[in-house]
Amino acid sequence: MLACGTFFLAFALWLVLAGESGALVFALVGGGLILLVAWPRRSATAYPVHEWIAMGLVSGGLAAGGSPLLAATLFPAAFLVMLAIALWLRRTFQRLASFEFEVVGDTEVMRGAEDAVAAFEREGFTRAGGYAFNARPGSKRVVATVLVAPSRDRYAAVTDRVVEVTSRFGGERCLITANRGNAPLPGDILRQVVARGLPADLMGAHETAIELLSGRGVRPDRFTADDNLVEVAVDSEKRAIRFASETGWRQSLSMEPRGKRKHPVLRGDRRSRKRIDSWLGARA
Repeated sequence: MLACGTFFLAFALWLVLAGESGALVFALVGGGLILLVAWPRRSATAYPVHEWIAMGLVSGGLAAGGSPLLAATLFPAAFLVMLAIALWLRRTFQRLASFEFEVVGDTEVMRGAEDAVAAFEREGFTRAGGYAFNARPGSKRVVATVLVAPSRDRYAAVTDRVVEVTSRFGGERCLITANRGNAPLPGDILRQVVARGLPADLMGAHETAIELLSGRGVRPDRFTADDNLVEVAVDSEKRAIRFASETGWRQSLSMEPRGKRKHPVLRGDRRSRKRIDSWLGARA
């Protein structure tokens, strides 16, 4: 799509230089395609606003090119597709909310998660156990291995696809650093996404976030030997799923397909400070 948009923009420029007509059509369509792919990666604009703007440019180009009917149906079709995806996601979370999590031993590691578990263990993390669930009857059994850091102020939960590092602050308030994540979360859970990040990337980003929060006067809780860390992880998972399952369709529609846009890594910038302020102000 990016290559196609670039070609259209280049062709529009050629038409302008050649004194030919039709440059506006190709410029609008090309610009819309490029924005649809490239702009969200750099912009803080909330999903789905940037998609609507990009689609508007494409529709304007199609209308200017003599296809007003296609341009008029593009927006409703895109909205219906996005609504169907949002409702499907909401039903998925509602189904998950009714499932029971099975506590498993620390020797059970999901196939495909071995390397990530080993990476944490090389950094001194130790296994505390794990939990398992099925997203739907007959589906693949998902096992999350739970490991606690040597500092005991954070733990990791590792499956074959999702890797998270979590710290807890004063009970319910949490900081989560993950390699993916787009579901809505309660205001007292602060998430940052390192897209496709390796365990080392997640640990580094999490440590940086801890330092930022320390500068605001908050430090993570330390888990003691009396804490059942697997139960803590399961409760956190259930709370997030329950919140997502109760989210209305309008909020579901705004779920970011690529979570790193909506939950970027925390830094010392203005946007990060606003996110931290909102997290600190949320009721735990």
